[in-house]
Amino acid sequence: MAESFASLEGKIGVGEDAIKYYTVQMSAAKLIKNIDLFSEYSVYEGSATLSQMFNRDVNESRAKKQIARYLSYEPGRFLPPFVVSIYGGSPKFEPIQYDMNNSETKKHVENGDFDSVGVLTLTTDPKYFVLDGQHRLAALRYLLSYRAGMDRDDDFPKAIDLEKDQLTVLFVTHKEMKSQELSREEFRKRSRKIFAVLNRHAKRTTLVENITIDEDDLAAIISRELVERNDIVDGMFYWSGDEETSPRVNTKSTSLREGDGHLTTLSTLYEMNKQFITHIFGWSEVDFQFLHDLTESEVEDMKNQIYLIWDELFKTLDFWKTSDPGLMKNHTPPEQRDDDSMDHLLFWPVGQIGLAKYIATELDEELGNEEINTKAIKKVLKNLENIDWDMFSPPWKGYILREVASKPDPSNRVKNQEWQWKMGNAGKYQERVTEMIRFLLGKAYTEKDLEEALKSKWDTTLELNRPTDDEINKMWKSILNQRKNLT
Repeated sequence: MAESFASLEGKIGVGEDAIKYYTVQMSAAKLIKNIDLFSEYSVYEGSATLSQMFNRDVNESRAKKQIARYLSYEPGRFLPPFVVSIYGGSPKFEPIQYDMNNSETKKHVENGDFDSVGVLTLTTDPKYFVLDGQHRLAALRYLLSYRAGMDRDDDFPKAIDLEKDQLTVLFVTHKEMKSQELSREEFRKRSRKIFAVLNRHAKRTTLVENITIDEDDLAAIISRELVERNDIVDGMFYWSGDEETSPRVNTKSTSLREGDGHLTTLSTLYEMNKQFITHIFGWSEVDFQFLHDLTESEVEDMKNQIYLIWDELFKTLDFWKTSDPGLMKNHTPPEQRDDDSMDHLLFWPVGQIGLAKYIATELDEELGNEEINTKAIKKVLKNLENIDWDMFSPPWKGYILREVASKPDPSNRVKNQEWQWKMGNAGKYQERVTEMIRFLLGKAYTEKDLEEALKSKWDTTLELNRPTDDEINKMWKSILNQRKNLT
């Protein structure tokens, strides 16, 4: 049965390639009734479906666990416009006729202000495919139990009046309405172009931007508050925004350079907080996307538990408070320096995140079912300040701080090759930091055979310029001595 909606008519482009579109508002109930997913029809010769040809397959987990959860828990829910492509016929658009006896109306009509206003009737002949918004449509179907294929298997609360939500839909035509019939190939090409424009050229927000604006990610909220509030962690990350003072947290970049005066980056704080929350509260990735099922009191309690970790961290690692961060990031070998600088692992993101992983996993084991408490935190942090964090000392030299050739030379033909020191920043280097801290503090590889396995791993992954066996053995002996002193 045909349905009609108040509509605005628009046009983009020129000539035969111009695209007309119609903007309407319809309830969620009518949307799921009238609009289909691309995967539900084939408009090609043979068995190929539109979704297989150019649109993404519906990710059921994304629709059910992410979008449906958001719609269920968020009373202030919002959905962007749906873009719908029309194939196999034409909806009918009729401009509205106005009462020209009304002077105000007559003035607007004569000015052309109402030229695009009319009524769009969705006739039954065409097929209406969602071009942008198929996961949103799938989530609505799931929650409103429309059609088979996505049975409810959640404990989400009822999304009150979801079926009544007024949603914006853009119906895109590919020819002038009088000659809507396109060949399947024409329809495919034009729809693919629109799909590409909607997705390929869309600029994704950066990690730092997400941390800055996200109100549903607990790790992001905590990271922002560490920078914005001077009443937590003794204001160690706080910056007022005053240009005359230097911020301790780089809120623009995700990395630090040699001589950088920042203690850390906002993205590093985020990753560290995410480690704490993941291991201590048992969160999964999807939990960082929603806070709707937690009360304000519960959120505040979790935040305060994480702040307690930071409080104790700064008490233990006093050098974070007393040292100049700009002097703690120097890849120049010690014998070539003429100042008091050093290369301190815990002033680099890779070391800070690796440390956070160590703390999070050890604290999770220490706490069991208890809440975070000062006693447990102090136990986990014990002796961290006594580790030799100088990256030109074992075990970090060659393991985290890499000695690499200035010029690529896979065939070993470059004469007078120059070598330089560079940080390893990828996830595997963070894991190495975590693993080595556990070893140094006697938390892992305590058996002789396990110790040998770690030595072999460390040895074979060293990135140094032709070290001798004696040099490597001397470095490992230094590591064992440090472990003995720490434990």
